Amino acid sequence: MGISRIDFDKLTEYLEWKIDQEGLSLREASVAAGISPATLHRVLRRKKGAAQLDMDILLRLAGWAGVPLENLLQPAEPKKSKATKHQSTPDVIEVHLRADKNLAPGAARAISMMVRTAYKQFASEEGKDK
Repeated sequence: MGISRIDFDKLTEYLEWKIDQEGLSLREASVAAGISPATLHRVLRRKKGAAQLDMDILLRLAGWAGVPLENLLQPAEPKKSKATKHQSTPDVIEVHLRADKNLAPGAARAISMMVRTAYKQFASEEGKDK
């Protein structure tokens, strides 16, 4: 599992709710949160740089809004598997054949065996030509 990212949409929702509930101006909210008005504006408008907030500012905003930081975490996107880079072509084809819902398991194995046989024959012939 990778490092989670902050969900700035959620953060913005919490901040806007807090500002609205307390009837604060942007300047008043920034003073209460302990950050600059420009930084608060950037976060609220999701402008470039908002995703680059340092942890201190993020903690101040979350604390002021009364939201635990873990409520603002997005699950990290899983990395794409690199397993296919190390698998042979017949292995990759077999995986797809087995996953094909239109093929019975026995049919997928039979096709896979035919592909492997043909692949070995043609791959060795191509290798000789080079």
